[in-house]
Amino acid sequence: TTTELRERLIAEDIDICMIQESKLKPHMSDPTLHGYKPIFRSDRRSTTKGGGLITYAKDTIMFEKIRHSSTKGTDCQTIRVKLGKKNWVNISNVYTPPPNSVGQEIEFDPEKIMADEQSIILSQWTLSTVGLCV
Repeated sequence: TTTELRERLIAEDIDICMIQESKLKPHMSDPTLHGYKPIFRSDRRSTTKGGGLITYAKDTIMFEKIRHSSTKGTDCQTIRVKLGKKNWVNISNVYTPPPNSVGQEIEFDPEKIMADEQSIILSQWTLSTVGLCV
């Protein structure tokens, strides 16, 4: 539940919360987490269940939305979070459905993920998703 998630975020002093498999649909409103704001959301466009991303930031965190892309089943949300006076970090929330998913074309494209020396990438990948299975 959102109450349990909020309690965990507060107990662990979490500033940024990135969720894969949000399972939200376009007609649903953003789940409310008091003290946090939803800053990015993408719902899975296929007719199947599952998928979707949502990113929350604590109300006191300085951030910028950098990029959102959704191509062939792969969703990527990237934000830039201020760590210090001149220090920022890019954080990406990425989801690619398993290759055996139905209802949409699936293709993992690492080029869609913004990555440099100041990046953190969070995802739910399987080896078959990124093409590492024989």
